[in-house]
Amino acid sequence: MPNFIVENEMTTRTVEDLWSLGQATRSAGRKAARLSSGVRNQVLNNLAGMLETEADEALQANAEDCSEARANGLSEAMVDRLLLTPERLQGVAAKQRAEDIARIRGLRSGKIEKTLGYHYGQEVVHRNNLALL
Repeated sequence: MPNFIVENEMTTRTVEDLWSLGQATRSAGRKAARLSSGVRNQVLNNLAGMLETEADEALQANAEDCSEARANGLSEAMVDRLLLTPERLQGVAAKQRAEDIARIRGLRSGKIEKTLGYHYGQEVVHRNNLALL
C-alpha cells in the first residue's frame, strides 16, 4: 500500500479497507477478462436478477452504509454517489436486460442461446402480442 498522510485511526482503517477492496476488485477484473463472453454475460445477467430479487436487502445495507458515511463526515455529494434507490437498482438491471435483447433482436429462436452464450428464457415478448424485436 502506498504511503498516505492520515489524521487519525479511523481514516487509516478506511484507507486500508479501500486499498484492500481495490486490490480485490482488480484481481476479480483480471479473472473476469479471461472468461468467455457467454459466461461474462451470464454472470451479469445473474447479477441483474439478484438486484431485482434481493433489492430490499441491498437497499437496507446501502442505507446503513450511507448513514455511516454521513456520520463519518462524507459530503452529501459523495453520499449521493453511493446512494442506491429502487429506481437506480432497476436501471442497472434493466440496462443489462436491454443489452441482451438488443443482441438477439431479429434472431430465430434456435440462435438466441448461441448468440448470448446462455439460455435467456422461454420468451422475451410472445409472438401473439404482435410485437417485433
